[in-house]
Amino acid sequence: MCTALGCVAQPWNIGGAVGYGAYRNGSLKSGAGSATAGIENHFALSAWIGEDLYDRWGGELRYSFQNGGPFVESGGVRTAMAGKTHAIHFDILRYFAPKDAKIRPYASCGLGAKSFVVTGSQPMIQPLRAIGLLTAVNQVKPVISLGGGAKIEIAPHLRVRVDMRDYISPMPANIFTPVLGGKASGLFHQFTPTVGIDFTI
Repeated sequence: MCTALGCVAQPWNIGGAVGYGAYRNGSLKSGAGSATAGIENHFALSAWIGEDLYDRWGGELRYSFQNGGPFVESGGVRTAMAGKTHAIHFDILRYFAPKDAKIRPYASCGLGAKSFVVTGSQPMIQPLRAIGLLTAVNQVKPVISLGGGAKIEIAPHLRVRVDMRDYISPMPANIFTPVLGGKASGLFHQFTPTVGIDFTI
């Protein structure tokens, strides 16, 4: 990394993790009632490359994947499509222990984009059509990444990483289409704990 004081080599971190994404979803409302509109909870994968610029600060570019498609549900009636989400974001990490500590807790925040991808066909029959419809289109929304965790050293240049993230994004209203005069509302929160391996190179 080049600074006003010159170019100093900084340690790079690469890694990957597995976890589970659980959603706090939005809603569709019309004169006929209301329905939960959201994404199914499912497994999640993540990978990153980062750099510890300073003793207590770092940054990383992170990619996250979650399986699970959109659904609309009300009164025990459910309509769903197959799908998945991709998110890419840059995060700032604030460490609460120095670089040489065996355990490095941290908090993180970042911004990026999240792609909601529909891989299944649009249902021909949608029993909740008086409230809203599922539409087989893809949509990209901005995403905020908030969270924290810890890196635990198990060998030189190798750490176990535990992480908890909340990916916050607006509802993809092109996928969840309210009826004329209806309303789509709510932010999507994807709460995602992961466990992975972090290499220092």
